[in-house]
Amino acid sequence: MFDKSVANLSAFLVVLEFALAPFLGFALYTATGKSLLSIFIILQTFLSLYLILMEKGNIKIPLYIILYGLFAIYTVISDKFIVGRSVGFAYILKDLYLGSFLLLIVIENIDLKAEHYSILKKVFYFILASTFLVILIQQVVSPSFFTMANPIDDVEPTDKFKIRLDSIYTWGGSISVMGLSF
Repeated sequence: MFDKSVANLSAFLVVLEFALAPFLGFALYTATGKSLLSIFIILQTFLSLYLILMEKGNIKIPLYIILYGLFAIYTVISDKFIVGRSVGFAYILKDLYLGSFLLLIVIENIDLKAEHYSILKKVFYFILASTFLVILIQQVVSPSFFTMANPIDDVEPTDKFKIRLDSIYTWGGSISVMGLSF
């Protein structure tokens, strides 16, 4: 399936983890009691980049990714010096822009075949159907069904007509905020 390429397998798993973010996030949270999905995926992404570098000898980084990377660095610098946030190892692992930057590099450097896209398409349809089912259950049975009890941003609705139910993507953690899941 991956022509003996460990790098392609690892990179495909990163893409698959994004696709399965709600369920993988739920499993990690249930097993550990912590929202570790973002860190888990970033570490897998670093592993994929390392394997790609070891197998191919180089990593392609197109201009659009370089520009995006510069923007990501700008956000880190502004968080540190303008906003005054502490920028440490945990910050780097959880930063949405840096994570996106690394994911884009992985995607640019893997060779997916039609069968890989077929798998991703099946996963996408499964997630779409699951999302629809969860929304239905939330509207009929319980608004908190299959959502994380404490999502990233607790926003107080200003009136009852603006209340929006949480989705299963609360389990995806910070990666879902940027739309990095299917």
